[in-house]
Amino acid sequence: MIPGSVKEIYSSTIEQCNSLKSVKIEEGVTGISSDMFRYCGLLTDVVLPDTIKSIGGEAFCKCSSLRTITIPDSVETIGNSVFMGCSSLADVKLPEKITTIPSETFFIAIQ
Repeated sequence: MIPGSVKEIYSSTIEQCNSLKSVKIEEGVTGISSDMFRYCGLLTDVVLPDTIKSIGGEAFCKCSSLRTITIPDSVETIGNSVFMGCSSLADVKLPEKITTIPSETFFIAIQ
């Protein structure tokens, strides 16, 4: 759990954490940095608070076990390639405030 008292989490802080399976971010956190959960291959469950305003590029890139995620209505922007390589992702709910879906947001390379 990431407590609401945390105001800023730097890029790549949790990147490649191979044992992380779920994350709950509490109210008060306003953004998810670029590359924050990149390559967390066992991450399946993410709970985002209504205080999140932005999600940085590649924040969940290559989280191959991530199945569903609800982006809160408070989110106004998402970066490039946020869910690139999330091959198990079956359900994403995006808020109406997001008017642009950046390049390679849902890109999955088929081999």
